[in-house]
Amino acid sequence: TWFGVLIAFIGVVVLGVIDSRDSTAIYPEALKGNLLAIGAATVFVAYFFIGEKARVSGNTTWLGYVFPLYFFAALICLLTNSIIEFQTLFGNNFTFLFVALLLAIGPQILGHGSLNFAVKYIRPTLLSSLILIEPAFSAALAVWLFHELPTVWHLLGMGMIMGGIVLTWLKKG
Repeated sequence: TWFGVLIAFIGVVVLGVIDSRDSTAIYPEALKGNLLAIGAATVFVAYFFIGEKARVSGNTTWLGYVFPLYFFAALICLLTNSIIEFQTLFGNNFTFLFVALLLAIGPQILGHGSLNFAVKYIRPTLLSSLILIEPAFSAALAVWLFHELPTVWHLLGMGMIMGGIVLTWLKKG
């Protein structure tokens, strides 16, 4: 399991290095974005381990766990937006509120909600490895939607990620 995690992580590092090296002219802050993504992934893994403790204990139902979690996440999002935009809590930015609602329904409730449900039955190590599929899936969408072809190095990094995920799931934690 951990060998698979290591291989996938090395693939992520390969993508990050290639991304920050190749795109500095277009995206001068790419390295900062990659570091923020690593920080977010670290928080997400901790979030899964906390979720496992809450869900496996049997004291918390899925809805009892995700409702307060998502409520406070939404509240923090609204507060952060009002501080950044210097406006009242809901402000006049209806585009922001509409996009936030779509993000809450789509990725948050359907995506994260299903992962939070599964954390009772599947180890967090396995679930968090699935999140690494996102760069490969995004690259496939970029090829299809924008005709952006990945380089050989990108394909190598994505292959390492996918191979690491397969290795992680073969052992089943």
